[in-house]
Amino acid sequence: MPLDRMVDPARAEFNAIWYEDFEDWSGRTERVRVVGAEAAIAWAKERADRVVIRLDDGGDPEAKTSFSAGPEPAWIGGIHDGPLPSWPGALVPPPEGWYEPSEFEHDTVVRPAKSIEQLRASGELFFQPPQPDPNDPRFRPQPPPSDRLQATFKWEDAAGDGEDIGPLIVFDPDTKDVVWESPDWVRVSEARALAKNKGWQFGIDGSRLKAGNTPPASVW
Repeated sequence: MPLDRMVDPARAEFNAIWYEDFEDWSGRTERVRVVGAEAAIAWAKERADRVVIRLDDGGDPEAKTSFSAGPEPAWIGGIHDGPLPSWPGALVPPPEGWYEPSEFEHDTVVRPAKSIEQLRASGELFFQPPQPDPNDPRFRPQPPPSDRLQATFKWEDAAGDGEDIGPLIVFDPDTKDVVWESPDWVRVSEARALAKNKGWQFGIDGSRLKAGNTPPASVW
């Protein structure tokens, strides 16, 4: 894509990313590809109050191609000087028109554009919030005290103070099934304390690694 051209935001495919901590951009993230700016913004607003949407080509997030689209003003620290202009909802096509890449040049834009047109013609919704799986152990009630259940803390990352964090997974050796998983990551000290209180057998899976930093809740 030429650096001075933009694809129609109503038809483009966006990389929507949620960051757990807007200030230091570390911790858990969630990613999804969404067709259309409004669908991408809706996905982000379900998860964050501060949302940045970028209409550039994925390079440097310049202020002229970035907007604040959430309930609270947003910007990218170290790159933007202050709150970005509010997302207007609809953009007037530039004088030269929206950029139309060929399938060979930019298939990730053309393919979603064709898909959205087909879905609109069929009357089906092209964007739906993900539905929780009723069999997901994270949505099950916490098991009762037991000395036969095996609780395993799975290392995933490190908290700001360096303590290991990750999910606590409870396994029933009789049924050979995971009966529960903590819905959120917990500290290893919290996992150990819960297992002790419940009488579960406790173990740790994984080793400490240096947690990396990732670049606020944003879509582009």
